Amino acid sequence: MNKVIKDGLLVGAGGFLGTILREGAHTLVHQLTAPALSATPLYLLTVNTLGALVLGFLVGSATRFSARTRTIFGTGMCGSFTTYGSLATMMLLPAKSGGTHGLWVFYLLWAAVILVVGFAAAFAGWRLGAARQERLGAMTEAQEVEELEEFVEDPYREGGQQ
Repeated sequence: MNKVIKDGLLVGAGGFLGTILREGAHTLVHQLTAPALSATPLYLLTVNTLGALVLGFLVGSATRFSARTRTIFGTGMCGSFTTYGSLATMMLLPAKSGGTHGLWVFYLLWAAVILVVGFAAAFAGWRLGAARQERLGAMTEAQEVEELEEFVEDPYREGGQQ
């Protein structure tokens, strides 16, 4: 199977998982917040912070995970779990509702908080991943294959059937 097609399928599988997790987080945040509160900024803070933490961890421990695992969970899952588009759309809510100056400031501050906390989470994840990699060392090829087989059945892996 062509590498581009395989990678696309892996990203798609991770994206499917990330989308399901994002919808679960969306539902949970809306259930836990009072109806009078705007749950949208809290939801975006939650998913973007968790996604940045996981992606930072994957980057920090890059040689501990196979390229395919990073593709599935980094590009696919974290890419679909985090949501820059929703953050940008959230910034338009005051315009849609004819918002006051105070409403614009509220959403701008939330966007700043989401970006700063996301950066901090990515940095923390990167440090955790780097520490884990330093402690455990790089994976062997056999360990990479074993790890990948736990998540995705791929009969066309390197060394397998072609």
